[in-house]
Amino acid sequence: LAAWHYVHGRIYEGGGDSMSPALVRGQKVWVEYGGTLRHNDIVLIANPFETSNAHSVPVFKRCLCMPGDSVTRLQAMHIYGPAVVPSSGMTVSLDYANYMKYKDLAMKYEDAVMEWRDSICTVNGNAARSYTFRRDYVFVINDNRADHSDSRTFGPVPKDCVVAKIKLVF
Repeated sequence: LAAWHYVHGRIYEGGGDSMSPALVRGQKVWVEYGGTLRHNDIVLIANPFETSNAHSVPVFKRCLCMPGDSVTRLQAMHIYGPAVVPSSGMTVSLDYANYMKYKDLAMKYEDAVMEWRDSICTVNGNAARSYTFRRDYVFVINDNRADHSDSRTFGPVPKDCVVAKIKLVF
């Protein structure tokens, strides 16, 4: 009976080349839901490109940085980094550089409206010198570095968007 409660997984099939060579198109994997997320885990995340409330197709990515980790310019290819991957309760000052790094996260995932006007940042219509994140985020990357459909392009994703992680590759 205990085994029935322990096993919470599913078999998926790799659908693209973004995780090659670790995971190739058509390869089957066993994923498990829950558990502790670690650096370099290959995870299944809700597709960050999904813009509607329609059923999202999850995608595989490698978890490169955890909440509170620093992302270097080299890791981020000058698009997102250098920056710190936000963690719940982390406060950042809202100078223009940080506004540019974090505004999309705050607006997309935290329902905050950030604007920069006349050298002043506003959050939900009020002048703000800082912003405190409410969620933990992870920086995910493809193993196939030529494919940029990962956090190098769309930034970190909320940790709670991680659906599962790969436990076994067939």
